[in-house]
Amino acid sequence: MVKVKINDKTDELLLTNLLKEEFDTKDIANLYGRRWGIEISYNTLKNKIKIESFTGFLPSFVYQDFFAQTFIYNILQDALHLANSKLKLILYKRQIMYNKNYKNITENDAIGLLKEKLIKIMMIVDDEIRFNEYMKLITEMLKYISEVRPEKPSKARIKNLSNKYNCNLKPSF
Repeated sequence: MVKVKINDKTDELLLTNLLKEEFDTKDIANLYGRRWGIEISYNTLKNKIKIESFTGFLPSFVYQDFFAQTFIYNILQDALHLANSKLKLILYKRQIMYNKNYKNITENDAIGLLKEKLIKIMMIVDDEIRFNEYMKLITEMLKYISEVRPEKPSKARIKNLSNKYNCNLKPSF
């Protein structure tokens, strides 16, 4: 375990299998910080896209659901990247400088929009029309801008996880 000082009042304990002879506390804290984006991705996959929620118990169902949800996640990330790039360009053209809080598209809203429109977009045969509809989706995502704020400490919540991913409760997306 490595104890890292966050600020004057807060310390954080990190659990690692790295040897202290090879990595000092500062290196481990730096590696943990670099890994944070991966942890956020896991959170999106598990809790927003519900990758652990399977439509059946047979391996074929599990594989199908896993690959489908991974595909959806990749489309989501592509759409968010494109929408955030367009947002940066719009803010730059309007000469709106970034203050302390960076502006981006809300991931939850992007998931909702994607859920509504993705299947319709994918069913369009004509590439040009499909592309135009996808760009309309990206433009609609630009309506859902939020500021990234410093993370507030969360209160511990007690949840009943015994039936978190019941097969008969599988969402449509």
